[in-house]
Amino acid sequence: MLFAQNIQQNLVHKEHFYCEHQVYDKNNLLHQILYKGLLVLKTFVNDSLKDKLNRLFFEFQDIENVNIQKKHFDKIIIDRKNNDYQKAIDIAKIIILNYSPSLNYGNENLLTLLFDMNALWEEYIFRILQKHKTEEIEVSFQNSDKFWENKRIRPDIVLKTKDQTFVIDTKWKIIEANNPSDNDLKQMFVYNLHWKAEKTLLLYPKTNQIDSEFGTFHYDNLGKKCKLGFVDITNTKTMKKSQILANEIFAKIYY
Repeated sequence: MLFAQNIQQNLVHKEHFYCEHQVYDKNNLLHQILYKGLLVLKTFVNDSLKDKLNRLFFEFQDIENVNIQKKHFDKIIIDRKNNDYQKAIDIAKIIILNYSPSLNYGNENLLTLLFDMNALWEEYIFRILQKHKTEEIEVSFQNSDKFWENKRIRPDIVLKTKDQTFVIDTKWKIIEANNPSDNDLKQMFVYNLHWKAEKTLLLYPKTNQIDSEFGTFHYDNLGKKCKLGFVDITNTKTMKKSQILANEIFAKIYY
């Protein structure tokens, strides 16, 4: 009820009420964005996916085909009422605006929608270490061994020399220096014992952190150690050369 307007407009007609109300219309901006994303997608998918798209278009037959631009995405405010749209809208943004996801840390956190970043980070680090290792170092990936009953244990990367074993576990997450989670540390402690490794390294992407020193696990004076390392795979706007990155990681293990 809009009382001021009601007095102005309906002073004579007491039976009338001047009101405003929300309209729940399917032809809203969220649906227009999704519809546009489907239209763009249809131009470069195979026939089997086109059949699925055509079935989806039936649900959008009353939606207006709007020329969606970045300004339309800027208007969207995600709240508890439309939270279920969040991922679909982010994917539509990539498709419609032809976004190129970047490894650089920034405002658009879109790359994780397309890839399992933990798996990508793990394999990327392994491949550059394998490519640039010296003859004295053996680099193995996703080692798996029996741990308890039918349970298995699998560190990401194991480095072996003639006299020593090192374990690297990659983590795609941003943490503060010298502040690993308890679960990460317990995991590395098990790796130290099971693989008889003197040193283990938790390797994270770098924003502005610096490496920790090697810390010692207090267990039977075995001298098992672990540290946190951080690497930046970019030089401003370009990818860092893999040889340089590999050398940085090898140095973290030895020093």
